[in-house]
Amino acid sequence: KDWPYLSVPWNTRIPGMRAMTTAIFVSLLLTLCGLASADKTITAAGVSVKVQGQSGKMTLTIPKQDNGTTDVECRMVALRQLDADGNKLGGGGSDKHSFESFATQDFTIGTPTEGTYEGLNVSKVTFSSTLVGSSELKIVTMIFQEGGSFKVGNDTVNVTAGTVKFNVELGSWSWCGSDAVCKAAAGEGHSVELEISVETLGQGNPVSKSGKSAFDIGGGNELMMLNTYSTDSGSTWVAMPAGYPKVNGSTFTLKFPKWNGSLIYDPIVTSASDEGSDETAAQYDGSPGLALGSGVPLLAAALAWAAA
Repeated sequence: KDWPYLSVPWNTRIPGMRAMTTAIFVSLLLTLCGLASADKTITAAGVSVKVQGQSGKMTLTIPKQDNGTTDVECRMVALRQLDADGNKLGGGGSDKHSFESFATQDFTIGTPTEGTYEGLNVSKVTFSSTLVGSSELKIVTMIFQEGGSFKVGNDTVNVTAGTVKFNVELGSWSWCGSDAVCKAAAGEGHSVELEISVETLGQGNPVSKSGKSAFDIGGGNELMMLNTYSTDSGSTWVAMPAGYPKVNGSTFTLKFPKWNGSLIYDPIVTSASDEGSDETAAQYDGSPGLALGSGVPLLAAALAWAAA
């Protein structure tokens, strides 16, 4: 004889079972999502880099000569696709090609790993986000565990233990008009403006130094924001349109005319080895797109767009 409860629906036999099962499922789902976007930190040679899963902002904690530390915050502020007249395109709809904030952008952060770069030992972490369609922003951040050198085009970059380098890649870029129908403001994509903020926390806005490319960002740190970029992997360098980079507080606006293949841009931050010395912590050797740092540690950020 069958037991009576076998003919009764399960959700009426045990009150609350369905709700409990749903709650468990939702909890597991949120946990899995959190694993993808949770903040992560890598540390090597006394320097640490914390990456936020929400917004992709990076905070670098750098040792000072007096045994204290300074925090340098690096973040993407905005990205705009422009037509030939400088009008913003694709700022409407759910698939935006232009947006004024990365604050709500979710980034998937990989597991920190140990590896090598140009034969030098590094600690690294990769994080990425799909911006629109197939366009993906990927950032690889590395802390060098040892000193050495490597080539950038025809020039040599010397690094020390604690140097931080991050490569930013935009892959499979879609241009309004030729590759995509952009909403709110349609047209033919002619260039991209990218806004980047770099500041030493608690030190105020960057102050321009004697050279147009050099900025004192406080705390013994210096930023070099060059006006050149490369579309051939660093073999040659060309100037941005007149008036760029533009500076507003700690935000630098860069402009890149429409390109094929890849585009590279290199801002550089150094920590002076002798605060109060008249000697500049980073020397620009006259080669477009490259500055050499004598201070320790050095942050060299290479922004590379792969339009595959």
